[in-house]
Amino acid sequence: MSTYYDDVDLKNFVDYVQREFECCGGLVYNDWTINPYHACDAPGPSACGVPYSCCRPTDNPLINSMCGYETISMSVQESVKIIHVRGCIDGVLDYLWSNLDIFGGILLGILLPQILGIWLALSYEFVLLKVVDVHDRNTRRLKDEEEFLTMSS
Repeated sequence: MSTYYDDVDLKNFVDYVQREFECCGGLVYNDWTINPYHACDAPGPSACGVPYSCCRPTDNPLINSMCGYETISMSVQESVKIIHVRGCIDGVLDYLWSNLDIFGGILLGILLPQILGIWLALSYEFVLLKVVDVHDRNTRRLKDEEEFLTMSS
């Protein structure tokens, strides 16, 4: 949050998350006060406000980049009419929980082949150890038989 304007990629990512999950800030929208541009004691129009990606959508096709103006200094009841007040951590967690079956399926699809590969590798190692053991026993038996035959002749 504090480096929101320093990195364009981070800014675009945060804006995407806030629009997609209808949230604002980390835990709550007041988290934006840690940003030097949005702190209430900062100079400029962004002071005590939130980025436009926190704003609730309107029917107007034009984006009002100042819709979050001074929303941090408002009460929650006033702010909720203009911006999303729920934090993005809760928004993302709610999304994950509501789509748990999909994420579980993806996780199983990735982990199951990995576990199967590990099991097959361990099984192959076990079989190889048995084959080596049988080979060693047969080699010893043949050596003993050779010694016995040379001694008896």
